[in-house]
Order: sequence, then C-alpha cells, then structure tokens
Amino acid sequence: MTIAARPVSHIHQPRQKYSARRTEVDGITFASKMEAAYYLELCRLRDAGDVRSFVLQPAFVLQPTFRKNGTLYRAITYVADFGVVWKDGRKTVVDVKGMKTPVFALKQKLYTRLYDEPLVLVTKTKGGWKEWV
Repeated sequence: MTIAARPVSHIHQPRQKYSARRTEVDGITFASKMEAAYYLELCRLRDAGDVRSFVLQPAFVLQPTFRKNGTLYRAITYVADFGVVWKDGRKTVVDVKGMKTPVFALKQKLYTRLYDEPLVLVTKTKGGWKEWV
C-alpha cells in the first residue's frame, strides 16, 4: 500500500479566532488587518507630530509567578497591541479589536488595578477609529 504525499499547497493554516487574518506591513506581521491599519495610522500621526513614539506589543504582568502547596503557577501576562506616547507626553496602551471579548474585559480590569496608563480598546468603523476606555 502506497500513501501519496499531499502537496504543501493543500495544507491549511488553522482559522484565526474571530476570523482575523495575519497581515504584514513594513516587514512586521500583525494579528489582523485592523491592527495593521492602526499601525499605519500611528505612523501617520507620528509623521504629523501628534505622536512622539510608539512600541509594538508591550507586555504587562497581571499576576506574578507563585508557588502554592508545591505547585508552581505561571505568571499571567497581558500583551497589548501598542504603547503610545502622545505629543503632550500622555501615555496610553492600545488594543485593537473588532469587539470587546470577555477575556479582554477581565484583563482590562486586572491591568487597570495595577497600572496608571489608560488601556484603550480601539476599533475601526466606517467613520474612522472609535475608542472605548
């Protein structure tokens, strides 16, 4: 019995949760087209002088690693999409999403308890970008 190998073109990537499609811009792979579009918006705002700087995927510890009854529990971290410093010095942490998920709502509460910079959820609408604080 001979088993024929399937061509690589028939191997499918698993579908992203919430139908997001990975998108590459400036050699950077983003988790979705919307996240890539917000990156381009931040680049435009930086070039216009409205944004001093921004970083991709800043990470925040929401609960440190701990050991209890001999079991090691890993840290809970939250990785945002962007950290932004605006021209007036304000700092915000931005997550780009098509909708507010239950996991995001929980992580937003934990983040807000520990960190001072506002965590903003941003989504793209027909009229532009919409923020939820």
